[in-house]
Amino acid sequence: VSDKHLVTFTAHVAPQKMDNVNLDYFNPEPTTPDARTSNYTGVLSDHLTIFGGLLDTSFSVTKFDANIWGQGNANLDVLPQGNTGNYFATQTREALRIGGATTFSFAPWRHWGVHNFKIGADVAGSNEDGQVQKRPVDLFNANSQLLESIVFTPGLPFEISDVGMSFFLQDHWQVSGRLSFDLGLRAESQEITDSFRLAPRFGASWSLWPAEGTTVNAGFGWFYDRVPMNIYGFADYPYEIITQYDPNSGGISAGPFLFKNTLGQVFRHQQLIFQGPQPGNFSPQSQIWTLRLEQPIGSAVKLRIGYMQNDADGLVIVTTEGPDLATNTGGYLLSGAGSSRYRQLEATARVRLPGEGRQLFFSYLYSRARGDLNDFNNYLGSFPVPIIRPDLIGNLPTSMPNRFLAWGVVQLPLKFRIAPVMEIRNGFPYSSVNALQQYVGVPNSSRFPAFVSLDARISKDIRINPKYAVRLSLASFNLTNHFNPEAVHSNVDDPAYGYFFGHRGRRFTVDFDVLF
Repeated sequence: VSDKHLVTFTAHVAPQKMDNVNLDYFNPEPTTPDARTSNYTGVLSDHLTIFGGLLDTSFSVTKFDANIWGQGNANLDVLPQGNTGNYFATQTREALRIGGATTFSFAPWRHWGVHNFKIGADVAGSNEDGQVQKRPVDLFNANSQLLESIVFTPGLPFEISDVGMSFFLQDHWQVSGRLSFDLGLRAESQEITDSFRLAPRFGASWSLWPAEGTTVNAGFGWFYDRVPMNIYGFADYPYEIITQYDPNSGGISAGPFLFKNTLGQVFRHQQLIFQGPQPGNFSPQSQIWTLRLEQPIGSAVKLRIGYMQNDADGLVIVTTEGPDLATNTGGYLLSGAGSSRYRQLEATARVRLPGEGRQLFFSYLYSRARGDLNDFNNYLGSFPVPIIRPDLIGNLPTSMPNRFLAWGVVQLPLKFRIAPVMEIRNGFPYSSVNALQQYVGVPNSSRFPAFVSLDARISKDIRINPKYAVRLSLASFNLTNHFNPEAVHSNVDDPAYGYFFGHRGRRFTVDFDVLF
């Protein structure tokens, strides 16, 4: 519009068709779902320089559709050796979100240093409607004898709407050339949760010894997750009717039990959360602390040591209740009582080698991640799992105590370039289960073998003309051919229990890119 006024419009169109989602050895093609999704987003943005500051305003509209279905109408049969039949859940969902946001960055204010203030607000309205239907799931032992059957009541259509608002203010305070602070406060509300939340933030950067290049950075932030709307359709999801059988006689040994879906309520008081006493008054939150020290060693090496901890509470989880043998009823409760703890210590070194464009990085990460295992996404997401286990505390699925990485780029003669990557880490955790798909022992207490992989890419750019070049590359993966399995027979009733497989051995690819 002018040298002080810019208006932009962006459009994002993403239709997608996915076949055989989550295909693996234990879930062959007939047992996997297909899906069709579409995402259409338009954003109108206005950037205006005014009063010595910058005013950013945007308006956006997003429409999302999803359809998920199985390969046929057969029951899903769950066996220790792997599943047969067809995927059990079908879904249709449509969602629309309309929102606007504005921020204003003030001109620098000089008082006891330099202050860079920023304020902002946003509001968005959303609605979602859909329906979930489920077909029977049967559990068998290794001899194909029926142990349990799960049938479902019809799912009901649901329609949910929500309005969310937030406001923030922050100040980047440059006290001197050696010391700066970041202070901020965010206030937000979500109508469907009947909650109002405050989130303070703090950060500091201190050049401890400028001559030595020593820098210390520290920060703390209180963050909230927006509660997804599909949580509030849980009561309209199909109910489960579970019947257990004697594998020898084939007769009913227990049940049938009716498990209803219920939305829970948070009762405990939080200092920065103000909420009404209603079902679904969830406020998932994280308190994150960070500390980092950076120290150059000469002109070639730079070291960085960092620590981070994330304490999350109020997470939405699925818990089981019952069944009550007097009434043959039980329930699945969506509760806001989940928690997780993450600790991370990282040391990284950057080494500059003689010559242009030559540097290597070395990183070691020590971490721990524990928390509730029954995250709601496993059961309410686009591709839910068929079996709901009792919630337990354990290592989270991505917990990796030790990880070493080395990578970089090195220029070779004749303008060749090599980019090596080495990774050595613990294997991911997994749980042992029985034929009824219940935990055996402590969940996620076993691990895959240690992962070791040396990869590299050698490339060369060939100039075609002043505008275009071609980059030819030869990539290699797992050069040492180390055994890195991707799957394990984790069912104790499986004759192959404990066997790791799915190794990807040494392999090479050749590719090219056009640069312009």
